[in-house]
Amino acid sequence: MLNSNLEKGQYTPTLQELTGDALLLLMAGTDSTAHTLVTATYAMLTHPEMLQALVTELKEAIPKRDSVAEWAALEKLPYLRAVVKESLRYVSGSPGRLPRTVPSTGAVFCGRPIPPGTIIISGAYVHHRNPEAFEDPDMFRPERWLQGTVVSFSLASFTRHCIESPEKHDSSGRTYFTSLAYCELYLTLAHLFRKFNLELYQTTPADMEWKDCTVFRMMGHRKVLVKEARD
Repeated sequence: MLNSNLEKGQYTPTLQELTGDALLLLMAGTDSTAHTLVTATYAMLTHPEMLQALVTELKEAIPKRDSVAEWAALEKLPYLRAVVKESLRYVSGSPGRLPRTVPSTGAVFCGRPIPPGTIIISGAYVHHRNPEAFEDPDMFRPERWLQGTVVSFSLASFTRHCIESPEKHDSSGRTYFTSLAYCELYLTLAHLFRKFNLELYQTTPADMEWKDCTVFRMMGHRKVLVKEARD
C-alpha cells in the first residue's frame, strides 16, 4: 500500500487518506462497536421477552453451546439481525455530526444536484431518533425491523455511504471496515448469549447515560453476573 507500483496502475493513497483510514480503524473498530455491544446487552437484560426470543433462536441455530457459528450463518437469523440493527440505530456509533465527501459521480439530494468533492455534514443520531423515520424512536424495539415498517436505508450507522472509495468495498457493498464491525457484532452477541446466562448486577439506567466525546462515552460502569448456560 505504501509502495504502490504506479506503472501497473496501482493506486497510492495520500497521507490524508492513510490518516483517515487509521482513525477510522481506531474509532469504528473499538469504541463505537463496543458501545453497540453494551447497548444490545443492556437492552436484552432489561427486556426478558426480547432475551427469550434471542436465546430461543440461537439455541436452534447453535445446538451445542461450545460450537462456533460462522458469521454468514448468523446474519440469516431474523431476530439476531433485528437486534443488531436496532442496537446500531439506538446508539448510532457517533452522536455528533460527521463529514461526508460527495463521490466523483456527484449526488442528488431532494432534487438538488451536489457537485463531486463537496463536503456535507450529517448526524446519524438525529436521523435515528426522527419519529418520521422510526416510530417510537426512543424505545429499543427490534421488532420494528421484522415488521417491515422501516427500510435498511433508514439505518445510517455502518453503511456503504461511510467511505467514498469503491476499492474499499467488499462484494456485499460494505466497506472492509464496516464488514469487520458487523462481524464483531454478530459473532460476539450470538456466542455471548448462547454460551452464558447473564444478569445485570448493580447497574441502573443512570449508568447508561452518555456524553458526546466524538463517540459515546458512558457515564457509569455496567456490571453483569455470568453463569454458563446449559445445552
